[in-house]
Amino acid sequence: MIIPNVARLALNFDPNKLAADLATLAATDWQAHFNHQIYQGNWSAIALRATPNGHNAIYSDPSATHWLIPNYCNNASIFNKY
Repeated sequence: MIIPNVARLALNFDPNKLAADLATLAATDWQAHFNHQIYQGNWSAIALRATPNGHNAIYSDPSATHWLIPNYCNNASIFNKY
């Protein structure tokens, strides 16, 4: 079995709405990636869901059973679509 190293996701979204939603985010909403060993430069992310105690953590806890949508996503219509 050959496993491809890339995949194209079938996402259909309005790029203008995504750009508008991204514009509502503050610089402090973005989190620097936690693994600085494997890249150079700026690699940041934003959590679209998080555990209750990790309101904006970009690490997804595999043992979590409850999730919350971070407050900064409340005004971002496209984020909650998926």
